[in-house]
Amino acid sequence: MEKKPKVLLTYIESGMGHITSMKSIEDNLQKFSDKLDLVEDYLMNTSSATKIYEKFIAMQVKQCMKHPLFGGFIFWFLGICGGLESMSFLHHSIFYAGYHDVFEHFVEEEPDVIISTHYFVSYVANNYKLKHNPNCIVITYNPDNNTHVWWDGRTGLFLVNNELAKEEAIAKRGFKEENIIEVGLTKRQALLDCTESKEFFRDKFNLPQNKFTVLVTDGAYAVGRSKSFCKYLLQTKKEITILYMAGQNIKVHYYFLKKRAKLEKKGKKNITFKILEFMPNIHEIYKACDLVITKGGPNTLLDCALMGTPFIVNLCPQPMEKAAYQLFIKKYHCGIGVFRDFQIRQVVENFIDHPDLLDVYKQNLKRFQDMPNGAEKISEVIENELKKNNLL
Repeated sequence: MEKKPKVLLTYIESGMGHITSMKSIEDNLQKFSDKLDLVEDYLMNTSSATKIYEKFIAMQVKQCMKHPLFGGFIFWFLGICGGLESMSFLHHSIFYAGYHDVFEHFVEEEPDVIISTHYFVSYVANNYKLKHNPNCIVITYNPDNNTHVWWDGRTGLFLVNNELAKEEAIAKRGFKEENIIEVGLTKRQALLDCTESKEFFRDKFNLPQNKFTVLVTDGAYAVGRSKSFCKYLLQTKKEITILYMAGQNIKVHYYFLKKRAKLEKKGKKNITFKILEFMPNIHEIYKACDLVITKGGPNTLLDCALMGTPFIVNLCPQPMEKAAYQLFIKKYHCGIGVFRDFQIRQVVENFIDHPDLLDVYKQNLKRFQDMPNGAEKISEVIENELKKNNLL
């Protein structure tokens, strides 16, 4: 039997956006499963060094949410040092063990194609192609709405989801225009299949049908401003359902369990308050809500948009979130920004009293359901590259 071309679909945790984007790509490549060896590659689980480095990367994401000035300073400093130069120096010195083990992992796997959604994986993959296997096809999809200083455009194809990221890659990062393809925003199959109504999901999650429903979230880590925003929102006397995504944060989960017990003791029956753990089907919660309060994570905002739910952005700690804010709030007008926690109660109460104010955002959100799926375009790009290299 003829050997199938091996395609590594690389998964790395640095926030959930890189994972969900890779999942959407994988969903759309399944049509080639009879012709390609599609490998879910959790490459950061291959050694103790890679596990440590993945935890370190995730910790930096959390630090940027806790301390917004930290994230801004880091990317400014790396830009001053030179993006690729600083990447190379750090990964051949301080982070060499993690870099080395991922490189050797590629050597052992001998892939024909490496698909990446993370700057570190792309850097190692490009080095693998340049130093070990020039026939390997490297394809990077950038899930952010900008092109920050650590993205590596030396070789392979670099796929972006909007024209601003493409312009930044060429004008500021020195990428070759012929290596960049604008594919649009990716849509996971789970979201495309999520066609049930708001009422259906309120019933599924045992939520009141007749209350204005709000989710407060920072994503899986719950280390941004969600805690303080939720505390102010819990002071309302309006009829409301408040959902809080504690995610993987055990400490904040127990904090709000105690908070809920106090509310129940006081007899505050106007608020239905639920604390959520991390859930892969969080988009169903978005669909059940009238409003989502979140940081400016590009994938969270896209998922809310696909579910037709307006949002309030309360934190943009890094260039990626700032770009998402510009795209979803300033350009497409899918919601508003509220960056001071003490203002959130008044803003939400105004929406409760005047729900028609959300109609303009709901109307603007409809454009995302009609937009082509970037994941389908990515599969077309991959198919073309495989055919061009006689692998398909």
